[in-house]
Amino acid sequence: MLNKILALVKSQVGYGGEVFSEMLLDEDLGFDSIDTYELAIVIERELGIEARAPDISQWLTVQDVIDAVERWM
Repeated sequence: MLNKILALVKSQVGYGGEVFSEMLLDEDLGFDSIDTYELAIVIERELGIEARAPDISQWLTVQDVIDAVERWM
């Protein structure tokens, strides 16, 4: 599951390097708010889960994304 989430994060903004859980979505990976919500939609579709908007608005790091997905499962 972790590798799938990391791959989805990486592909969302076309990041070419390795993605680590402590990376900041905006500063390290170049996400903006639209990218973040689009990532949530991709996660929903790829993992068959329902995202919760309050969680998404609080995502700052890759670990925040991982933690949210674990709660949604």
